[in-house]
Amino acid sequence: PKAVHDKRRIMAGGQGTFDRIVQNIDMALERGFAVATRTNVNKENLGHLVELANFIEQKGWNKFPHFGWQVTPVTNHFSEPMPDHLPEHELLIALYEMFGDLDSFIDKYNARLGSVINMRTSRIRNTIRSFDWSRMDDMDACTSSGVTSVPHFKECSAREQRFYSFGTEGLIYACPDSVGRAETAVGSFFPKYELNSEAHQQWDRGITDSKECTECSISLFCGGGCAYANLMRNGDITKPYCNYANETIDVYIKHNKHLFEELGTV
Repeated sequence: PKAVHDKRRIMAGGQGTFDRIVQNIDMALERGFAVATRTNVNKENLGHLVELANFIEQKGWNKFPHFGWQVTPVTNHFSEPMPDHLPEHELLIALYEMFGDLDSFIDKYNARLGSVINMRTSRIRNTIRSFDWSRMDDMDACTSSGVTSVPHFKECSAREQRFYSFGTEGLIYACPDSVGRAETAVGSFFPKYELNSEAHQQWDRGITDSKECTECSISLFCGGGCAYANLMRNGDITKPYCNYANETIDVYIKHNKHLFEELGTV
């Protein structure tokens, strides 16, 4: 909401940006442009989600099929403590408490959970809804690779070498979050183009390259976690920072226990 946003998203002169963004969203939607909004949630602004949802409904944005609202926890790829950090499973619990049925919330607001939560819950959600693996949504992971089978061996597009970010210093990165850390670059585009295949190859690792993941019961849903977080926290892409993966899946399954029981009677 405006009061919170204008403290967190400010211009160089200190002015808030909420009103201008809202005006531009209105104009873009009216002209047929697709608009994806994102709310980065931590403990400080968690309590304002309902207010923001009401605002979105009041504006009528959620009635546009090309409008989307992503709700995701602020990520912490590093070991330094973040006092207001909200783990993903706690956000999931809060969403159930605030909005009741998660599917109804998603459908009503064209909402999407953050990439990590979405990846760890959406395939289960689609199964509960259709009980048909062939009808799985190919957008159920941040890679959007179109793979509709259950196993997920790599979490992100950086691991699949499908994504590049270009830094202002002339370097190329496999992961957008790593931009600015020259030691993680996979090549350069200025002053001359050069791709370092060895540096690039280090990102192409999945759960089969990790001892911890091969012994984990949920790794096929998780895909080994965020490669960059693994690298920053543990010094190796194959050493997973699990980021409450077990807790998140546990929360989701428990909240949908009755649906699993109904499937068992089919």
